[in-house]
Amino acid sequence: MRRVEFLLEDIRRRTDNETWSDTQGVSDEEILGYLNDAQDHLQEAISNAGLQVFYTSTTIPIVANQEFYSFPELTFTGGRVRTIEYSSSGRGEDWGFLSRRNAQNRDSYACDGPWGYIPLADGFYLVNPVRHDRGFLRICYEEQLFDMDKRRGEVSSAVIIEDPLTLISELQSVSLIDNTTIHPASLESNDYFCVCDKDGTVKVYAAPITSYAAGTRTILTSKTVTEPVLLGDFVTVGKYTSTHSGLPRVCERYLLAYSQVAAQDRDSMQIPVTQNQRLVDIEKSILDTFADRDQDVKPYPMIDTYWFD
Repeated sequence: MRRVEFLLEDIRRRTDNETWSDTQGVSDEEILGYLNDAQDHLQEAISNAGLQVFYTSTTIPIVANQEFYSFPELTFTGGRVRTIEYSSSGRGEDWGFLSRRNAQNRDSYACDGPWGYIPLADGFYLVNPVRHDRGFLRICYEEQLFDMDKRRGEVSSAVIIEDPLTLISELQSVSLIDNTTIHPASLESNDYFCVCDKDGTVKVYAAPITSYAAGTRTILTSKTVTEPVLLGDFVTVGKYTSTHSGLPRVCERYLLAYSQVAAQDRDSMQIPVTQNQRLVDIEKSILDTFADRDQDVKPYPMIDTYWFD
């Protein structure tokens, strides 16, 4: 999908809002809000339709005698998890699926390996906890998309310090080139910033803003990182933001149409019924696009295979 600045320009042309000020028209910040509302709505619609578009997985280590584990930070609202697997070694042949259980199945007695899990809003109980710290959990979950934000500044340099003992790298500051569009007001209204490359791939997210020195255009922070922050990367404001939507390209027309209707409504203009119907039609078309059209024969999933032994 195109960078958000191009979407903003397109929406302004569609709504005759190409010039605006504090007293008239619709600001970029407001249109960004509409775009993010549209993205949230469409991701929820795709998810509720049972379409597995946004699933990803992560692996976490077992902690001895620990019963509760948190879901990954970017798990979609409500803890939407597809599967959880356990492996005592992490090797491919050792992975096995855990059964999704109910609260009545909770058992805090630690044993050599779990057999199930109980999902909660922000994590899950392992049934049973593992008495040792050997092993891993692989969580397949639906990932929340990053909000969209404009390029607020271009990176000129960054200070990253690596601990020689732990080999953990910490981002301590980010300096911006002198033609940056970021300003103290953008930072004062946000506690966090993110860094992404020119294509919107996020390198750093949820980096706390300790302070901003306007004279040197330097953001002070303290954030563990796994990727280098390079000259030519871009800063966005907000805890989870990027310059590009995480939705596929086919969804761009919905974001534009939704934001157009919202901006016109905000600008006290009459919204034709056909515009709202167009939104419904576009959403249905997108859901149909993501529906499984594979005509291959699919076997029934066998979960309790012991019945066939």
